[in-house]
Amino acid sequence: MRRSSALTVLGVAGALLLVPGVALAAPADITGLTGTVGDHAALLSWTGSGTGDPIVRDVTGVSAPFDPTSSGTVVPATGTTARDTHFVNTASRTYAVWAQDSDGTTSPDPATVTVDPVAPVATTLTLAVDKAVANYRQSYTITGTLQRLGVASPNMRVDLLARQHGTAAWKVARRFVTDTNGSVTTSIASLLSVDLVLRYYGDAFSQPVDSTGQTVQMQPAISAAFSPNAIVRPETTSFGGFVPAGLPSAVVHVQRRNADGSYTTVKAVTPDSSGKWTYSFAPTAVGAFVYRALLPHQAAYLGAVSAPRVLRVETRDLVLGDKGDDVLALERTLASLHYSPGKVDGTFDQNTRHAVITFQKVERLSRTGKWTKVERTRVAHPRGYALRWKYSGHAVEVDITRQIVVYSENGVIKLVVDASTGGEYRYCYQGECDIAHTPRGFFHVQHKIDGVRTSKLGYLYRPSYFYQGYALHGEAYDVPVTPASHGCVRMTDYNTDLLYSKLVIGMPVHIYDE
Repeated sequence: MRRSSALTVLGVAGALLLVPGVALAAPADITGLTGTVGDHAALLSWTGSGTGDPIVRDVTGVSAPFDPTSSGTVVPATGTTARDTHFVNTASRTYAVWAQDSDGTTSPDPATVTVDPVAPVATTLTLAVDKAVANYRQSYTITGTLQRLGVASPNMRVDLLARQHGTAAWKVARRFVTDTNGSVTTSIASLLSVDLVLRYYGDAFSQPVDSTGQTVQMQPAISAAFSPNAIVRPETTSFGGFVPAGLPSAVVHVQRRNADGSYTTVKAVTPDSSGKWTYSFAPTAVGAFVYRALLPHQAAYLGAVSAPRVLRVETRDLVLGDKGDDVLALERTLASLHYSPGKVDGTFDQNTRHAVITFQKVERLSRTGKWTKVERTRVAHPRGYALRWKYSGHAVEVDITRQIVVYSENGVIKLVVDASTGGEYRYCYQGECDIAHTPRGFFHVQHKIDGVRTSKLGYLYRPSYFYQGYALHGEAYDVPVTPASHGCVRMTDYNTDLLYSKLVIGMPVHIYDE
């Protein structure tokens, strides 16, 4: 639109005068117009403009002369640039640009430019996972970034493709649209080892591209346990557990540990549909045997191994007078747990019996002095004794409730023996009566006699006195499983010999009820 031929001016005293026939110049024509292909748009730029926004129109297929109000399609423009987001880079587009003043008048003639399609630009797509190995059903994070010519590309569709590791067929696992940084992120959990790749399918502006592939390997778990874990030959036990349900080609190898620490497979078991597996057998050998369950590595998952499990096989219940390798194994076991079975020689003697009773007291089992299935089962997972007082030196605790003496060094248990304390009965001697009570509290070893002392109440072997006439002492093997003494802490002579040199003058002695 050109300007009016009348010119408005100010007259005398500010009066408005209209002077006909005088025309002012229209805005200068646009110069330096260029057009390029940008990121999913045609980009136009020029020099020169009027006092208002320029007019840009897509005049592709329109015959000249072009009209700023009716030719083609309007393209938004400001200043000296315009961006046509409808440009699809598959055919040339022609644009006309007019300068425009704020009163709506335009330059006489438009500048024109044709934007030709260009080859799709190179793209890059990255893929990263935060775990190379994930536990079964454990989620992991996937991130990726799409760039065109090194610049982040937002609002683009990107697919996550996945396949079971070792297979050929890919499937779309997730669909994304890139954010303002050209990025995508998600968390996923796989049941099997999986190969992953991000894919951008490309368009008229940019080339298709796949990211570098990543593999996340699945680490399944396998459990195993014996039921029961202690048997007498020829009883049967079952070794079983679980693997994750649905693992393809899963076979559990039951393995026994050899003397050199290696393992030998004794049975291959196929889990059921729930992942449960079991192997029942009757061992022929006697002793303690270590087993484990192995799930071999497959392309679809990593291998797994259970914790080692101990099976104890005996030939009989053991009692006083028995001899044999099973007794020898028992003595070694008791010694390893800081009990005092006497000479480790395969003979179930009185010392072995008292060590068994001590074990039964500590574990709160019936105090029979016999080694049966109950004890065999418990010794696989003993509860043990926890010190109440820990000293940087020698100390003794006497547990009245369990009737045991516990000797420790520097806060570590070194020996546990059975005892018999005051029976809480009334007794009289030469007309004097009292209650058979062992004092409770915190004491110290006060003095000792390295020999036998015969008191008015009986025989004391190598007594170590901790309060008045009360002492820890031996009394042959006369140590009942319940409180029976006049008040002293009675032990066997054998155990007294083990402790006597360690009960140094001044060392703490704690005596308590639970």
